Amino acid sequence: MTKGTQDTVLVAVLTGMATLAGVMMLHIMSGLGLG
Repeated sequence: MTKGTQDTVLVAVLTGMATLAGVMMLHIMSGLGLG
């Protein structure tokens, strides 16, 4: 893999993790009646 490909994959993975974390936080907050 080239450096550019590794950077692209890393960004995609981090973005996906951040999105999942945000969705989970929203579900937890709404579950606690705070959302």
